[in-house]
Amino acid sequence: MRNMETILDSVVVLNELRENINEFLNASYEAFVESGYEKITAESQKKKINSPFLSIVIRTQGRREESLREVFLCLEGQENQDFEVLLCGHKLNEEEQELVHRIVEQQGESLRKKIRYFAVDHGNRTTPLNIGFAQAWGEYIITLDDDDIVLDHWVSNFYHAAQKHYGKVLYNYTFAQEWSVIEEGEYSGGLRAESGFDTEFAKDYNTVTQVELNRCPPVGLAYPASVFQKMGIIFDESLTTTEDWDYLMRAAYVCGVYSIPMPACIYRKWMNADTSFTIHKKEEWKKNYDTIVRRITSKMLCLPVGDAKNIYNLLRDGKWFLRQTHIESVLEAERIYFKSGKFYSEEDTLHGARSISQSGEFEIVYMPGRQYCRVTKMRWDPVEKGILLLTALQVKINYYDESALVLEQADVKHNGIDLAEYILFMQDDPQVEWNCREGKDIRKITIQGKLRVDIPLELCEILLKKKRTVKAEDIIKKIKKNISG
Repeated sequence: MRNMETILDSVVVLNELRENINEFLNASYEAFVESGYEKITAESQKKKINSPFLSIVIRTQGRREESLREVFLCLEGQENQDFEVLLCGHKLNEEEQELVHRIVEQQGESLRKKIRYFAVDHGNRTTPLNIGFAQAWGEYIITLDDDDIVLDHWVSNFYHAAQKHYGKVLYNYTFAQEWSVIEEGEYSGGLRAESGFDTEFAKDYNTVTQVELNRCPPVGLAYPASVFQKMGIIFDESLTTTEDWDYLMRAAYVCGVYSIPMPACIYRKWMNADTSFTIHKKEEWKKNYDTIVRRITSKMLCLPVGDAKNIYNLLRDGKWFLRQTHIESVLEAERIYFKSGKFYSEEDTLHGARSISQSGEFEIVYMPGRQYCRVTKMRWDPVEKGILLLTALQVKINYYDESALVLEQADVKHNGIDLAEYILFMQDDPQVEWNCREGKDIRKITIQGKLRVDIPLELCEILLKKKRTVKAEDIIKKIKKNISG
């Protein structure tokens, strides 16, 4: 019988892959050492007094009291209590630090003993993750934001999956849900669910679609501790957004991913609270996005069995990608701008709470508050890049005095092309603009309509005729100009 090991050593593709992975891991470990996290990890392991299954890293700025309390409540109720909590307070002032410590002290004794607190006074939003991963004593590590919700079987799901798929990144199906902070009245400061559960993230990890955009919220991702502590794959602190996507793609490259098809956590989409989407500028998001795409495309991809079929479906069926990625992702970068002076400002923008059907019918709700009562115009940027078709567009502005302004598609301005009943955007940065009533307190803005990202044949024919007409008119104008001298 032939020596299969010798044969495998001579397989060119395996050798190329081995070289690619070695190069990647060597560069990762070099960064691990230079960053100082190798030293922090080694020192933490020397102090290790227990070995829980799961290390839960929570970063907080001490500004979300109610949601942080809810996070601890969720952890109190876990079926499987084999975990520790690494609470990383990032750049907290004295008042914020007192609040966080007070919340911790108010927890039950069993949970309180699981919590280790770390003050992180430097770096960006990514730094607390590296500190937490370096200090972790668990077999697996997960990040839990201080505004997420986890169900009672969250830890159990990861534990059972790890028994059969140890060493892989584990992705637990995640629900998405719209929430808001109550701003007025008796329950001001409280949190309120504004929608039912959405299954946008309740899908298997898909290598083919994942290389285009992250579709796995951090609350659903548990990493083997060895990824950080032995391989040296750290979070990139040069990234100010999308650091979770970058880390997942680098970890998945060497470990693979197993999906757990039982939802156990809720990713909250905030309608009226600051998030990374509202804090960071569009240019910043694009720069980080381009960096991650370059990294993904610089490595050989190892596709699990079955993913070749996904590529086949993608090439054969133009709508396959939309069905896999959930059409809601089309409006992932949408935002509304408020103009109170001469120019629009990146600081005066909001992302909305989106509801989109598979047929493309959408509704986006914004809760801007009274600070925008002086705006003279508003601008809606639905996506960053064309191609996009909008129809049946309607903008409704509700004011606190119970009056409303309703604008139909014909009432708004845009930088697209009017095409039959559609507005066609073929260029980057599509924009829709309208005037509003100055001096009135805005309570809610609702934008609704229907979208599609493919151009039907009949519209293509109309577009070609329109382009030909425009071209002919331009030629005639030039001829007349030449004749007249």
